[in-house]
Amino acid sequence: MADVTARDLANMLGISAAAVSMALNGKPGVSPETRDKVLAAAAKLGYVTPKSRQSERQAKNIISFVIYTGIGVAEQTTFSSFVLRGAEAVAKSLGYRMLVHYFYADQPWDEQIKSVLSDACGVILLGTDLTEPQRDAFFEFYHLGGAPLVIVDNFLFSAYVDCVGNDNTYGEKRK
Repeated sequence: MADVTARDLANMLGISAAAVSMALNGKPGVSPETRDKVLAAAAKLGYVTPKSRQSERQAKNIISFVIYTGIGVAEQTTFSSFVLRGAEAVAKSLGYRMLVHYFYADQPWDEQIKSVLSDACGVILLGTDLTEPQRDAFFEFYHLGGAPLVIVDNFLFSAYVDCVGNDNTYGEKRK
């Protein structure tokens, strides 16, 4: 089976994606039997680890810039274009190319995440519109991909990944 993912393994084995991730990464939280079952299935099906995929991606020097479109704030303002221009300028200066993706809240997430991660060595997510339940759903799919992630304009992720945000209260000039 070509391009087997950890999510595929989870579905085939009837266990959670988190259990597959823990087993594949040697983390505690799964029984030895489950770990053996996951590792055996991964070897049999030709599972490629995210670290191997990461090495392949790095050779491509592509960063995916993802604009999450949920409630429309990111689409209705010029903020996303300012962030994109700045990120692209820095990426170019470091030898990377930037691909822009729109991530639609009302479309299947797993397909969109596969598209975003297909060539990317890293991901910048403009998460202005992401809510806490959406964050959790996003991570359910994303953590299986293996590419580094930076969230811009959303602190809901700060305990999980690197975030860049602004402080609208203390960032204003006072006279």
